[in-house]
Amino acid sequence: MAIPLYTRPLLYPDNMAGRHPTFPRLDFSSFFKSGEQQAIITLKPAGQSNRERLPLAGQLGLTASAVCVPVQIHSNIIRTARQPGEFAETDGLVTGDHHLVLSLQVADCIPLFIADIGAGLIGLIHIGWRGAATGIVANAVNIFVTNGGRPGDIQALIGPCIRQESFEVGPEVAGQFKPQFCRPGRRDRSYLDLPGVCADQLLDAGLPAAKIDDCGLDTYTDDQRFHSYRREGQAAGRQFAFFNWR
Repeated sequence: MAIPLYTRPLLYPDNMAGRHPTFPRLDFSSFFKSGEQQAIITLKPAGQSNRERLPLAGQLGLTASAVCVPVQIHSNIIRTARQPGEFAETDGLVTGDHHLVLSLQVADCIPLFIADIGAGLIGLIHIGWRGAATGIVANAVNIFVTNGGRPGDIQALIGPCIRQESFEVGPEVAGQFKPQFCRPGRRDRSYLDLPGVCADQLLDAGLPAAKIDDCGLDTYTDDQRFHSYRREGQAAGRQFAFFNWR
């Protein structure tokens, strides 16, 4: 089933006149049509160090002391956030507290913005191939249900990430996914469609296709705007994602 392509993020360039933040960013808030959520991805040159996360949140007008920071380990672990601060060994947070700010850092993996507006829940999930292979998407939806959400009411947006034409993997990785998401590459290698896997798993978890969108942006090929671990290795910076109620 085809997933809509969300192509309307607002780009705020560096030093945009009349706005407090002085860093470029993409604003995906309009995807969540209630107007009550703010969904932001920072762009280069921001993100050279994790120490920038809280100051950048402050520049967005967010309360730095309300930011939730998962210590990401490429797992399938989702936690419910009821207070700000660090969350050890966590790759996704869900909250019903409208005073908290969820955050992530990514540099090719998917930042998944997910919300059930009626249930008053939002979530921000870090999805790499390891998490996708071990059920992080289903875990996220289950946490929503545990907190009063319904799969049919959940909206999900796949943010900027590495795309299939850029994501070559070995057979030990490709073998963990459905064949339709792996295109043959050189010798025994394949090109993995990670956002396609994510969308498929959201459908399997009960989300309607009409409530799943993919921004279509590739962190690997767009070197002017995005950090990419696959492209830059250990020297890569990170995009920060923020998701909160206004």
